[in-house]
Amino acid sequence: MFVLDNVAKYYRDGNTKRWILREFSYDFSKHQYICVAGPSGSGKSTLLNLLCGLVAVDEGSIDFVHGDERISLDTATPKSLREFRRHRIGFIYQFFNLIPTLTALENVLLPLELTRQRSLDESARERLIHLGLGDRFHAFPDELSGGEQQRLAVARAFAHNPDIILADEPTGNLDRDTATEVIDLLWRETARTNATLIVASHDERVSERCHDVLSLAL
Repeated sequence: MFVLDNVAKYYRDGNTKRWILREFSYDFSKHQYICVAGPSGSGKSTLLNLLCGLVAVDEGSIDFVHGDERISLDTATPKSLREFRRHRIGFIYQFFNLIPTLTALENVLLPLELTRQRSLDESARERLIHLGLGDRFHAFPDELSGGEQQRLAVARAFAHNPDIILADEPTGNLDRDTATEVIDLLWRETARTNATLIVASHDERVSERCHDVLSLAL
């Protein structure tokens, strides 16, 4: 899916460049489940943002390869990157990032509206039922527990049938039992939709279930 060649990313701290990634190469296409591990500040979130084109590389290249399609994220136009994210990527955040003024069902339907895939409306409802939220269609995020909000975030990420799921510490804000439940749901949905899962996490329960662990260092 993603081929990274000598990627580098830095942030400026005054006049100093603070390198987050440097001369980083990796082929994500060889594995379906990849864990990106490492301590805070090692670049896990930055890497996920690079993969979905929210952040641009400073050096090197990132290509998305799917069948005969090839997109160079480092040279793509902003419009092309927006379309790429809308159709190809599902994102799950540690702090859920749900739209507070939308109901659970409306949060899941939003990606379908953005991608004009309203034919998947019924499958969105079925996914909420499948994830144990069938009686919470009309609840707003602040009316849901932490575990319910993360299950809703999983449902939203998969709603438009993306090729790639990027998950940034999806269990980091949950208690142990709820985290285990979310991990099980995430793996089940990934297998059911034949997506590729790239998850940034320091949770050993996540890394031990992945095909490969990509360790980043400070």
